[in-house]
Amino acid sequence: SVPVEDGLLRDLAARRLAATHSGDDDLVFGTATGKPAHTSNHYRWLKPAMREAGVPWAGFHNLRHTFASRLFHAGKMVTVVSKLLGHSSPSFTLDVYIHTIPADVPDGGDIAAAVGV
Repeated sequence: SVPVEDGLLRDLAARRLAATHSGDDDLVFGTATGKPAHTSNHYRWLKPAMREAGVPWAGFHNLRHTFASRLFHAGKMVTVVSKLLGHSSPSFTLDVYIHTIPADVPDGGDIAAAVGV
């Protein structure tokens, strides 16, 4: 489970209710028969969306890494990010999922201020 914004939750609920398979145990994004879609089908919309956004190619797992890094960058504690990702330990999250964002790399002035120079 991951928290989602109320508007997104309403949109997802409306989408499922409008689907042929709309029971509590049915998928929001399933096939016409209600089964899970094959992952290759998801790339049919991801690739064009990324081209339109002007971003380099990335797979779905890259989105997971980006999610973790952005939460961390926003000041969320590593224990919270680790829990959201379902990891067994925060150290795994730090080692594998948290990536440096270029804007976070301090310059000389930042380092001098941090050490009181």
